[in-house]
Amino acid sequence: MVLAQWGIRPLVCVTLAVFLLAGLSPTSSPASAQASDATLLSSVLFVYQGENPFSSYAVSDQDFYALRIMSFALPYDVARVYTRVPSNAQNITVWSGSIFLNESQYGTEPVGPHAGQFYVDVPSSHPRTANYTNATSSEGAFNASGSGFTNTVYSSGALRLVNDSLSGQYISPEIAVPSSIAILSATLTFNGNSTSNITSYLSNNAGLNWTKCQNNTALNFTAEGTTLRVMFDMTGNMTSGNDTAITSFQIVASYTSPSTIFLLHVSYVWRTEFSHGRTTVDLSEALPFSSGGTYLIMLYLSLGYTPSAAGVELEFDKDRTLNTYGDKDLYFNTSVPAGIPSYSVEVVSPKVKATPFSTQPPCFSCLRSS
Repeated sequence: MVLAQWGIRPLVCVTLAVFLLAGLSPTSSPASAQASDATLLSSVLFVYQGENPFSSYAVSDQDFYALRIMSFALPYDVARVYTRVPSNAQNITVWSGSIFLNESQYGTEPVGPHAGQFYVDVPSSHPRTANYTNATSSEGAFNASGSGFTNTVYSSGALRLVNDSLSGQYISPEIAVPSSIAILSATLTFNGNSTSNITSYLSNNAGLNWTKCQNNTALNFTAEGTTLRVMFDMTGNMTSGNDTAITSFQIVASYTSPSTIFLLHVSYVWRTEFSHGRTTVDLSEALPFSSGGTYLIMLYLSLGYTPSAAGVELEFDKDRTLNTYGDKDLYFNTSVPAGIPSYSVEVVSPKVKATPFSTQPPCFSCLRSS
């Protein structure tokens, strides 16, 4: 049930592990100044102790393989995200969905509030924009509050010139693009009669600036704004043999949204030393969770090893309903954390069985001969 709500099964890691990043290069350059910070919508942490099918680097019970699958709410002005990776991690692999982050870099942050944490620079190929469509095709839409008519009127299913006027103008009401930081471009498409007699204009700042545009052709805005308006100049009356009319128009705008979703996978292997039969596995996150964000932990331990958790309750999959690995025990937890969880788990090694005393009588002759 736990995995079903995430849409994954344990064996998904076998599939994900094949996306290797030959083009992703490590670096340690400092982060650029940012006005915001990313938050986690969800995080899946898959930890596998010892030899496993995902990495040839993990060969003993001192080795751990980890796969983090993170979904970030990424603000438009953030180009770097963070996660936890042990300082001695090796065989680090980073990818986003099935997309190679060829234009990205990763490394350990040397300075600043995230010093010592593992970072990934968001590639320029990651979309930071969204599209918004608005259609006007009815009398109510043409006549909506804020519309401007000069020698024009909506009549008989279309916007027309009034009383055989030689020219006229129509200005649409303000069209606010939801959740927009800036409207970057727009494509205006209009239908009607004698469209060669119609000159169209677009504005992305509610009419403060107008730019002439062509029908069904994208226009890039130079002014800043978040509210669209359309203006039509119409000529050609019935007397001149034209029935200039607009039956409908549509705007498809490209805009910068306040945040996008950025899906990131990070896998790595590290070795830990057991001291007095114990070692600590860090399950913390480096960034806070957004409201309602979900954290799933799947900890696969070699048989005989057990977890002693601090700050998180791990459930043992004793019926092996979620576990497909016969040589491992699965412990899991799903939570909705507040802020940045600082979970850690002590992995306890099995107790060494004492060698039983021999039932044979002592060999005194052996002692004398020695």
